[in-house]
Amino acid sequence: MTDLTPGERRRGLIAAISLVTISGIGLSMLYPLLALALDKMGAPGSTVGLFSTVGSVATLGITPFIPRLLRVVGTLPLIMGSTFVAIACTLAFKGWPEIWIWFPLRFVNSAALLVLFVVSEIWINQFAEDHNRGRVLGIYVACFSGGAAVGPALLYVVGTTGWVPYLAAAALMAVAAVPLAFVRGVVPVFDERPSRGFRSFLVAAPLAGFAALAYGAVETSLLGLLPIYAVRTGSTPEAAALLLSFFGLGNVLLQLPVGWLADRMERRRLLLGCAVVGALGALALPSLISQPGLLEFGLVLWGGVVAGMYTIGLAVIAGRFSGADLAAANSAFIFLYGMGMLVGPPAAGLAMDVWGPRGLPAAIALLFGAYVVVGGVAWWREEGTEPSPEQRPTTP
Repeated sequence: MTDLTPGERRRGLIAAISLVTISGIGLSMLYPLLALALDKMGAPGSTVGLFSTVGSVATLGITPFIPRLLRVVGTLPLIMGSTFVAIACTLAFKGWPEIWIWFPLRFVNSAALLVLFVVSEIWINQFAEDHNRGRVLGIYVACFSGGAAVGPALLYVVGTTGWVPYLAAAALMAVAAVPLAFVRGVVPVFDERPSRGFRSFLVAAPLAGFAALAYGAVETSLLGLLPIYAVRTGSTPEAAALLLSFFGLGNVLLQLPVGWLADRMERRRLLLGCAVVGALGALALPSLISQPGLLEFGLVLWGGVVAGMYTIGLAVIAGRFSGADLAAANSAFIFLYGMGMLVGPPAAGLAMDVWGPRGLPAAIALLFGAYVVVGGVAWWREEGTEPSPEQRPTTP
């Protein structure tokens, strides 16, 4: 949107980033809370695991329809409606504690939250300008990652029993919508149809799209399997769980530097560089796992660079698309991220079954290596389609 004043653009970005950050805190409280509640209800581990996959299924099911929802419903009504549905589902989990009803509730809740996050992400990408897009998206990813880290810590404060944690999560989602009252006149409008079908956007920017798939697969695999890998290689369970915090800390600390680089380098080259670092980090993990200090530092660096693939991928698609096409391309990006979430953990788990603990870093290294090969071919075929840093427009 080029007709906004700098102040209006800034207010819109602050509102969208605040919305997704505060909602992320509530979301990151809710999901471990539900897993613990299912365990207390006597659900077997397979049921808890299946419950966790419902969010990925919702991602794949609802994402293709988001561009049409934006066009038909409108940006602000869609955000407010999704917030209301997410709050209602959060309270319904506590009010209706039956396993059979929690599965459809989880699907609806995940779909509503997904719409909220995707629309906010499209909004941020639409308002960011190309000369500072990497930094803006870096701030967004860092804020969301920070919010996701805060949520579980809040459970320690409010507890995991009774109505209080559910009310707290719902209240955070409600508070997240407050900034929208101050930006009614600057909310982006998507009233045109995309120039092509949703499926074509899945391959329209392959280097960015496959970055989303690779990051979704790696992030979800590490969240579920890194503690198991650490325990099987000699760590205590407590120390193993803490490793995820260091990996997540990198997401928060390094996204702004990564975004700064994305504004000064050819972004597709930077994507491939992040994938190379991702592969090297995976290969180094078996050597670092027994070296305290170096391990934690390596995880912070590795986590930040790997998460940078998501930040830079968003910047790449926004550099190629705008308006309704950007909404569709951004939705396709999230669809591929959800696909990675769905296929990554089973593949990495199978590698650990076949090769033992070393199967996890081997699988991740292979995934990043495949991305470098496929991405290199895509970069060669896309050569010249992205403006260089010197060609990106700036504002006075």
